Amino acid sequence: MNYFYDKTRQFLFYISLLFGLLFLNFVLFHIIPTDPARIILGPNADNAAVEQLHQELGLDAPLITQFGNYTKGLFSLDLGTSYSTRRAVWPDVASSFKITLLCSFSALLLATIYSLLSAYITFISDSRSRRVFTILNGSLVSVPSLVIAIAFGLASIQWNLLGFIHSSDTRNIVMVILVLAVYPSASLSQILLEQTLKLHQQTYILAVKSMGFTNSFIFWKRLLKNALLPWLSQLSNIVVVLIGGAAIVEVVFSVPGIGRLLFQAVLSRDLPVLQGILSTVIICFITINILVTFSYQWLNPHKGNARAV
Repeated sequence: MNYFYDKTRQFLFYISLLFGLLFLNFVLFHIIPTDPARIILGPNADNAAVEQLHQELGLDAPLITQFGNYTKGLFSLDLGTSYSTRRAVWPDVASSFKITLLCSFSALLLATIYSLLSAYITFISDSRSRRVFTILNGSLVSVPSLVIAIAFGLASIQWNLLGFIHSSDTRNIVMVILVLAVYPSASLSQILLEQTLKLHQQTYILAVKSMGFTNSFIFWKRLLKNALLPWLSQLSNIVVVLIGGAAIVEVVFSVPGIGRLLFQAVLSRDLPVLQGILSTVIICFITINILVTFSYQWLNPHKGNARAV
């Protein structure tokens, strides 16, 4: 009963958080001192045409009614019409966000593999490998993604690092993935290395060692699950950094992701596109946090889900 109550309370918390953030996103674009009708019709449009467009866009309705229409549109994947292109916003946001998610989660996959392998190597080898990974991770985690993107771009031009990839679009996407993977790889590896060191001398690990099990078995079957708890907590923060960093790095490498769409929308003051991007990002973040929260509880031994030695 308590388990069901806790799950229900957590679910209601995330639902209320979702609607709260969506409401803030809605209000943000209504307190900006900009008239959407003037943006569409131009500054020299007569007042009658502006008022008529207000009615067509529903801008003359009460704010709560506009928010209801906005929320209803989100559930039906109707984010409005772009001011600049006069096309539906959702297809453009969906296609751009798909590329950003591909780059972000590919980078996250590389970071996960690197962090697991670095922790495994240091666990089964001597302390020198740990010092190497510690120095390497400490150096990489302190370098901004924009600096890495510029350096990697210059190196790629100078030495043709990805010349074996014939498609320039694919090559640019791969470069974005590699740049984005640097910070999470170093950050997640640092956390996992610290946790494996702490757990290495725990009683249950020493007991398993005394039974004659190999270091590989101990790491993958006994130690890793508990070591992943703080690693998983950092993972939710990493996803936020990845998607935000992708928006910047994509512009550097001319990848048609959410960053370029956001840049174009800001220049043209395309409010429906900006609002659609933020709404999509909010929903994505809430979904990821829900998944991370329930994964954390599954791994947490204090919830009774962790397996005993």
